[in-house]
Amino acid sequence: MDKAEFSALVQSDRSGSLKLSMHKRAEARQQARMGKLLTALSMQAANTVRLPAGTSVFAQGERADAMFQLVDGVLRQSFTAETGEAVGLGTIERGAYFGYDALLSGVHDLTVTAETEVTLARLPLAALKPAIEGSARRLAPQRRATPRSARPLAP
Repeated sequence: MDKAEFSALVQSDRSGSLKLSMHKRAEARQQARMGKLLTALSMQAANTVRLPAGTSVFAQGERADAMFQLVDGVLRQSFTAETGEAVGLGTIERGAYFGYDALLSGVHDLTVTAETEVTLARLPLAALKPAIEGSARRLAPQRRATPRSARPLAP
């Protein structure tokens, strides 16, 4: 399928089911990647946190210093628009990782609140930094010496 056909298909999706399906697949891929990373870190550095219903895990605009896995319970995500309107973004279900995207920007872009009593595994940024930095070094392109044939000739 070329770009034009894809664009036409997306334009014709009035119900939004294609967009929702694509979003769910992207989220599932991201969760799988996080699972692999956290398995590698073995969650030994994680702290167990229990919160009662109605408690905020973190709020939009707060500094991000950890990521989480929901061990038990249900969390609700929301976002406050520039107009001040609160927008519900759905729930986070048991087993899901969240808060990791904020580690890159340093600030949470949404609010997460316990809808029921919850148990969380909290993994501090300090414990993640060595793994993140190690991954970045492994993923960085390897520098190769410039072959003699590619070097400019001396005048």
